Amino acid sequence: MSVVDTPITVNDDTFERWVLRSELPVALLFCTPRFAKCQQIVPLWQQLAREYAGRLRVVQIAVDDNRQWARHFEVTALPTTLWLRKGEVQQRAEGVPDEVTLHERAEALLDNRAPRVAEKPKAVGLSSAAGPVKLTDESFASAMQDPRPILVDFWAAWCGPCRMIAPVLDQLAGEVGEKALIAKLNVDENPRTAQQFNVRSIPTLLIFRNGRVVDTIVGAQPAPVLRQRLMAQVG
Repeated sequence: MSVVDTPITVNDDTFERWVLRSELPVALLFCTPRFAKCQQIVPLWQQLAREYAGRLRVVQIAVDDNRQWARHFEVTALPTTLWLRKGEVQQRAEGVPDEVTLHERAEALLDNRAPRVAEKPKAVGLSSAAGPVKLTDESFASAMQDPRPILVDFWAAWCGPCRMIAPVLDQLAGEVGEKALIAKLNVDENPRTAQQFNVRSIPTLLIFRNGRVVDTIVGAQPAPVLRQRLMAQVG
């Protein structure tokens, strides 16, 4: 086996060969060159490939043109790193790690043990009882770790239908209490998340559970419709 000391770039077609059938443990990066955080992690990923050449396969995939495996592994934030052994995910992390954390994950994977580094804490304390929670590109991934169903309204200030359903969402937020979360994301101020979920018209309302989209509602809808669709996910 030849020793590779640079990250291997794969696509949906070559993913299985280099990742799932790899004899070496795999450090896998889901990213896109468009995002600043992805640009930040590239030097770390290159360094990782050099330092662990022959012991760890360091792989990267750009999700812009390769969405099959991002969907398969339920990647909802970028950058996301997966650490695999024989095709099975051993560790998962989001965001840009520091160098120490990156090495700890690599060593843990090679030793077949759990990493000592702390995982990102789950979002706690979020409540829409007083009205929809405002989300941003930076806070979105953390909010998605909330175990409750989350209805996210993708909107913009210039959008008339968005203004029409705002009172409906305010009302719904008060009704669901702590059973679910109502949130809003301004697509003009936070284009990254809107692009990630292919939001092409607004208002678009996505209902998430455990970080996955479970329902999509496009256009202004009356309160009974939104209530029924959201509460169907409560339980």
